[in-house]
Amino acid sequence: MGDVPADETKRYTFDVAAGTRLEFGEIVGNITIYAQPQGPLQASVTKHSYGIDKASALQEVQSFDVVPNQIAGAISFALGSAARPRRQVDYKIGTPPDVSVKIDGGSGNVNIKGLHGAVEITGDDVHLVLEDNRGPITIRNRTGPLNVTNSIGRTLVESQTSMVQLDHLTADALEVTTGANTVIKDSGSESDAKLHVDSGDLTLTRFRAKTLTAAVPNGQINVTDSTATDMDLHAQDSKVKLLRVGAANLHAATTTGPLSLDQTQGNLDIKTRSGAVTLNEVNAAGLRIAAGSGDVRFTGRLPQAGEHTIQTSSGSISVYVVKESAFRLEAATAGSLTLNPPFVLEQAEQKSGHWRGVINQGAMQLALTSTSGNILISSNQLF
Repeated sequence: MGDVPADETKRYTFDVAAGTRLEFGEIVGNITIYAQPQGPLQASVTKHSYGIDKASALQEVQSFDVVPNQIAGAISFALGSAARPRRQVDYKIGTPPDVSVKIDGGSGNVNIKGLHGAVEITGDDVHLVLEDNRGPITIRNRTGPLNVTNSIGRTLVESQTSMVQLDHLTADALEVTTGANTVIKDSGSESDAKLHVDSGDLTLTRFRAKTLTAAVPNGQINVTDSTATDMDLHAQDSKVKLLRVGAANLHAATTTGPLSLDQTQGNLDIKTRSGAVTLNEVNAAGLRIAAGSGDVRFTGRLPQAGEHTIQTSSGSISVYVVKESAFRLEAATAGSLTLNPPFVLEQAEQKSGHWRGVINQGAMQLALTSTSGNILISSNQLF
């Protein structure tokens, strides 16, 4: 077989009922499916192959056929026994919107727009673009990027190395497992969102969910302008960065990476073995910080009631709050404790690196503990 190309296009028309499934087996080529408001399904099937000259190339491309087969509520576009090296088949299909699509294996480019049925794709290396769809989406793809925009429906993505971009997606439930960068914006899940990004970064912008669980072992987590009832974020050596995030219960953890929360509110549970923790202009309904050996800097509003803790082993603790803040303080460190005006520790007790007392007649209990770092409590007049 040479390098001279040839192609041949054939066209097919089918009357399809709502719920018809379009089936593709082991694709090798490009698939474009788009909704058209009325009329029958119209399919253009273009075969490609090669020869040593134009005549042999044309003979080769005419030696096999891919004829759609309509049976029992489905139309099959399987390549089947016609599959050979360097053969490619492209499909361009206009269809009424109430159909579903199933692709079972292969490699190529897939573009699907405007369907109301389910989209289920299993592939080896498939580049996917899905737009304006209104049914559940299931993607299991070894590699190849995925882009979903303006779609509604339960969404499941499983891949080894696919980059994932979701934009204006509203899902009943969302689950993404991949090994490359994942970017989700202006999207949400009516129930759970489970995100696992093995070897890339996770970026969420204007994202909402009832429950958000995200694990990024080898990359960083960036969340902006997002909300959840429960939010659970885990990174390893990279950072977690939150900006204008709200959650009734927010848990964020790293191994050695830093954690930064800016203009974030909720019941905050923050953990790291050795990363620094920085909270800026936060509104904490609850506060529990365990920073290992990292420094902790808190600027914001403390909880009004309950028991709350900030702990680090060798790092320092700096707490900047409004001057009206009221709490019962317990502090422990081999370093120093400094209270800047206007804060005064009343009913003070001090013994061997331990301090106890009351600030502004408060009842909320705040425990600050560092093995050897300094502890500072000060007013931030700019907040």
